[in-house]
Amino acid sequence: MSQLSPSVAATLAQAVYGVFDVNQPSVRRAMEAQGMTGELATAASIEAVADFEIETRAVSGVSGTLFTRRTSGFGMVLHGRGRRAGEVAVICRGTIFDFPFDWASNLNIALAEGPLGAMVHSGFNDVFRSMRRQVQDHLRGVNPTDLHVVGHSLGGALAHLFAAELVEKFPGTIRLYTFGCPRVGAASFASALTQEIGLPNLHRVHALNDPVTMIPIHPFVHAPMNGQGLAVPGFGRMITADAHAMSHYIAKVEGQDWATLATAYAPPTPKSIRQMIAEANSLCDIPYSAIALRLLGQALDGLLKLAEIGVGNALTATFTVLDHMAIGLTRLASTAIELKDMVVDLIRALFRFVGQRIVVTAANLGAALIRLALDLVFQAVSKLARRALDLVG
Repeated sequence: MSQLSPSVAATLAQAVYGVFDVNQPSVRRAMEAQGMTGELATAASIEAVADFEIETRAVSGVSGTLFTRRTSGFGMVLHGRGRRAGEVAVICRGTIFDFPFDWASNLNIALAEGPLGAMVHSGFNDVFRSMRRQVQDHLRGVNPTDLHVVGHSLGGALAHLFAAELVEKFPGTIRLYTFGCPRVGAASFASALTQEIGLPNLHRVHALNDPVTMIPIHPFVHAPMNGQGLAVPGFGRMITADAHAMSHYIAKVEGQDWATLATAYAPPTPKSIRQMIAEANSLCDIPYSAIALRLLGQALDGLLKLAEIGVGNALTATFTVLDHMAIGLTRLASTAIELKDMVVDLIRALFRFVGQRIVVTAANLGAALIRLALDLVFQAVSKLARRALDLVG
C-alpha cells in the first residue's frame, strides 16, 4: 500500500506512550489506555487498529547514564493485516516527563558512531542500541514490502536511527514519520539518511515554535538534508512548550495529506548572513521570537562554517561545544573587519533574544562575551524544551 496518512502516523506516535510500564507489555492494553479502541476511538485510531495487528508485546529500552540506567517500555512493532498485509510499523515513544532516566539520555549530547556509519547523538544512540535486538526479533523471518517508522520527540530521534538501520537490512520501502523531533546527528547522518531513504519518504513534521525541534545545537542538524521539513502552525510567534504536545500535532495534521502539508509553508527566501542577523535583530524587541531564533541559528551556522567549526572540534574532551563555537567566532572576528562586524551584530541579537541589553562592541568582543551569549540562548531554549517535554506522556 501507500504511506500512512498524517493522522494515522500521528495517532500511532501518541499511542506508543501507553507502553511505558514494562510490567504491562501488552500493546493492545497500551492502545486501550490511549483511547485507540472503544467508544472514544477516532477515525484515525480505527484505521490504525484495522490495518495492524495489536496482539503483541511492547519493545523495552534502557535510558539514563552509565550509573542511572532504567528499563521501560519504549516501542512497538506492528505487523500489517488486511490491505496492509506484508507491511510493518515500528513506533517509538518520546520522553516521559516524570522519568528522569529519559532526561539523562536527552542531555547526553556527545557524538557517537551510529547507523550508516555516521555521527549521531550518543544519548539517543544508547537507547536505540538497547532496543535493537527486540526489534530484530519482531522482524525475524519477515521481509516487509513497506516499513513505517514513527515517533514523537525522543521517539522521533529513535525512529531516525531505526530507519537508518533498517534501510540497510531490508529491500522494501522505508518511510519515516516524526513529530516534534530534536536534531539527531551531524550533517553526515542527515545526508546519508536522506540519500538512502529518499526525500519523498521523509516526513518530519514540526511546529514553527516548538523548542524541542531547536535542540541540540551545532553540529547537530535535521534530516531531510535538503528540505525544510513539514511545518505546522504553533501558538503565536513566541517559542512555547505547548507547541510540542502530541495533541497539538494531532490537531494540526487532522484531515491533511502529505502533499498539502508540504505546500502549506513556503520556506523563506534565501538571505545573506548579514540580512538574517538584521532581520532577527528587528524581531527581538519581544524576547523568544521563534522566527528570530531560526534566523539567528542560520546566521550562526553560516559563520561557524566560515570559521570551520565542525564535528571534529565538538568531539574533543577539553571544551564543550559552546566553548568551541565561542573560540571559533572569536578567531573569525579577528580575520577581517567585515566579519568582526557581523559577529558583533550576531552577539548583540543573541543577547536581545533572551531579553538582555548588554553592550557589545568591537572593542569588548571576546571569547568570554561570546560564550556568555551562546550559553544564555542555549539555556533559555533548553528550559523551554524541558517545559515542553514535561507536557509529554
